[in-house]
Amino acid sequence: ELKEAEQALARSEARFRALFEDSAEALIVFNTRQVLDCNTAALKMLGLDGHGAARGLQVNDLSPPVQPSGHASVPLFRDYLAVVRQAGRHRFEWMLRRCDNGLDVPAEVTVSAIELDAEPAMLATIRDLTERKVYEEKIHKLAFYDALTDLPNRRLFFDRLRFNSYFYWLEQGIRKVHGLDVPFNADTWDEIDAA
Repeated sequence: ELKEAEQALARSEARFRALFEDSAEALIVFNTRQVLDCNTAALKMLGLDGHGAARGLQVNDLSPPVQPSGHASVPLFRDYLAVVRQAGRHRFEWMLRRCDNGLDVPAEVTVSAIELDAEPAMLATIRDLTERKVYEEKIHKLAFYDALTDLPNRRLFFDRLRFNSYFYWLEQGIRKVHGLDVPFNADTWDEIDAA
């Protein structure tokens, strides 16, 4: 019976390893400090030569210092991990940096809390968004710029007008609600807070 249990365990581990390695999505297992393991898709996405090159890497090794949002990568990632610890899972967009050529790769990351060898760990499922971002930029350009002249079109004009009008009416509403008869500027916020 013991031998059968060992064989069943070995088969189960082999199935898990095959699912992990053969996944088309990049998978990275890490703890709060470093990468513990990853699959072939992750190695390819990050420009790494082998599993040994991935083990021990930290978030600052795999990301630019600052994310597109303007936030520093390391503290932002810590904040996301705190959400994962509390909620069990968190999905977010993240800019990765390839280790071989330093190119940035936009990605959608889903981090799930797991237990590995009776220790808390995290599993990151990473999807490359490079192609999607290119298409989004093309759609934006087609929507807001003339195809022949590459100049802004009426749709962009009205979009900007609507955006600025929103803030104009927001300003008017704030002034009306608080009875302010002064021009709206940065100092007005102090008056609103005092009201």
